[in-house]
Amino acid sequence: MKSRLFPGMRCVLTAVCAITGAGVYAQDCARVADPSKRLACYDSATKQPTQSKSKAKSEESLIQAAVRAALKDPESAKFGTLTVVSPQLACQTINARNGFGGYGGNRQAFVRKVQGSWVAGSIEDLTHEECQRAIQQ
Repeated sequence: MKSRLFPGMRCVLTAVCAITGAGVYAQDCARVADPSKRLACYDSATKQPTQSKSKAKSEESLIQAAVRAALKDPESAKFGTLTVVSPQLACQTINARNGFGGYGGNRQAFVRKVQGSWVAGSIEDLTHEECQRAIQQ
């Protein structure tokens, strides 16, 4: 199933499958049914990225800057939960002033990394869990 938020993004686990633009991780290979394909998957799998706290903090700042750039009133932004779903995709909870000047409640910003820079996609009325599920499909 294609994602309506990020066209072309999907993962079908085979020896060479990947979320578009990202590598296959070893924990994904466990779901491959065919034993020879599963071994090939492990051979081609990348290690799960680890980040230092300072790098994670700078990624968070870059993601929040991308979300602010998509808002009508960037100064009003109040950020909540951030989940980096893959090295190129993230969900950021945001509450900001709407066109009438009032806060509209928590919404989810779909953020992706394009050519090394974070870019905010759509901002939707979803729960954080729904945002993550939408990206993983």
